[in-house]
Amino acid sequence: MNKLMYTALACALVFLAVCIGIRLKDNSPSSLPAKPSIPTEEPEPIDKSTHEDIMAIVKEAEKSVKTATTQKANHAKGPVIAIVGLKNIVKNPSANNGIVNWKTMSAVTIENTSKKNPYFSLRNKGRLKQKVRLHNADMQYVVVVACGSAPRTNKDKSDPAGLPLVRIYFEDYSNKANTTDATALVMTSISQNGWGQIGIVKQIPANSQYLHLELHQATGKSPVTNVTRFDDVNVFIARNKESGNKMLASYLNQAQAFSR
Repeated sequence: MNKLMYTALACALVFLAVCIGIRLKDNSPSSLPAKPSIPTEEPEPIDKSTHEDIMAIVKEAEKSVKTATTQKANHAKGPVIAIVGLKNIVKNPSANNGIVNWKTMSAVTIENTSKKNPYFSLRNKGRLKQKVRLHNADMQYVVVVACGSAPRTNKDKSDPAGLPLVRIYFEDYSNKANTTDATALVMTSISQNGWGQIGIVKQIPANSQYLHLELHQATGKSPVTNVTRFDDVNVFIARNKESGNKMLASYLNQAQAFSR
């Protein structure tokens, strides 16, 4: 009897072991339903040259922001030439806001006179540009005037190299700029290390929407080795030529008496 009991007990243990083994197998990780796989795309490697181009653009943008901030911060706001009854439609005409509202080419900085009056300083064929909107359609003439200075290194008066030069041309409502009919004025009445004035009264072509205003260093027979300065750049709109001439005379009289 004991033998039968031991045999039955052994069979029961074997049966229990088999059942436990089956249960463990069903719960094992290999028997669980697999999670659906999500297809992933390998990112395309960035070309080295493309990466360098992107970084160059980012650095240039950072440099422009830093330069603009510096240009605006490193000078004081100075007095400006303002004529009663006349509205100057040039934005930031006297460098009181740095180079804001102007497009620059080559070396353009903001410097100050001994009286802390800021001005535009051009070197190495530097150039400033501004596109001025002509609002009053019934006006027929534009008056463009500016103060300029250049400590000339050459004594040849027939050579304009380095003297202040103002260039203007118009753009119509179809956004076509007439650069072939541009007018360029060189400032000649200027003393050594002093300031002078330059101006013109110009008829506005029909259907003109904008005036393109440019400040240059004049070229000539000799290399341009000096700095060219501009300040108090003004543009007025006149109903007729007589009115424009009076505006020009008013500016010149006040500019000549203006202390920097």
